[in-house]
Amino acid sequence: MLLGSYFAAGPVGQGRRPARTRGLSLGALLVAGAVLLVYLAVVVPTNRLFFLGASTLALHILALEAGPAMGAVSVLAAALLVFLLLPVGPWTLAFWGFFAPYALVKYGADRLRWPGVAWVLKLLFFNLCLAGALTVLTTLSLGQEGRPSELLARGSAWRALVAAAGNAVFLVFDWALSYFARYFMRRFRPGYRT
Repeated sequence: MLLGSYFAAGPVGQGRRPARTRGLSLGALLVAGAVLLVYLAVVVPTNRLFFLGASTLALHILALEAGPAMGAVSVLAAALLVFLLLPVGPWTLAFWGFFAPYALVKYGADRLRWPGVAWVLKLLFFNLCLAGALTVLTTLSLGQEGRPSELLARGSAWRALVAAAGNAVFLVFDWALSYFARYFMRRFRPGYRT
């Protein structure tokens, strides 16, 4: 119920606390939570994608509550803190390359009037990130036998299979992110409408 007191008075800028203080404290709390979740993704050997997805949820909720400018600042702050505090590895690279920026992409795409265009933008962003990740993965592991990325370097059929599975998982991720963001906002801001 710690966050309940922040959301009880309404959106940032309304209520008893001054807008700047309330917005900054909420932003700091959610950015710290996002960094903690990325840390857990690095340290805990299981559920790593869950922790990265939850960090995206924290940043997306901040963008919903405080607006796109504060959302952009929070994404930059979280990315900088992850860079300074955590070792560079596949999970921090995934956070920098996809999970942190996706909070803003989703915020912007969901604000569009046409849901079809929003889905096209979100899928385009995901597929660009996936293509970049596959390119880096195959480039770094060329000449190393026995690696899973060796299959990706050999043929386009494996790339198509990975892309299809990745898009299916992305659709579930986007639905879950929308569901939990809506639940959180409705729970702590009863007048919130999507």
